[in-house]
Amino acid sequence: MALLSLVLLSAAASVNGCPDSIHDNQLVAPVAGFQVAVDTQPRRLERVVVYAGPPQLNQKMKSLPGANRSQVWHAAGQDVWVECHYHESSAVLTRDLGKQASCTFRAPKGEGAVSFGKFECE
Repeated sequence: MALLSLVLLSAAASVNGCPDSIHDNQLVAPVAGFQVAVDTQPRRLERVVVYAGPPQLNQKMKSLPGANRSQVWHAAGQDVWVECHYHESSAVLTRDLGKQASCTFRAPKGEGAVSFGKFECE
């Protein structure tokens, strides 16, 4: 049985967006004959899923490609929810963002990059 706890590393995240990174402390139940090592590096924001309403309604909004590896969602005043997914983590953060005009996700710069994705709405 694995347990998961999260610590938000970036207080500078947009008021309406996802934290740029998280730290998940994965606790693994002992396995006979094995030693457990946990990577303590921060998990960067890798992708988002944007919904018109709560995620359980499964009303995903379609994005349009933007400039410089970004995606844009035109919400037109709809109630927006976001799922925040992090690199090499099973943790998913979900948040109600309220009514928004548009949202933008700027992807990290390349595979294995140290940079973080950024998600913001206005």
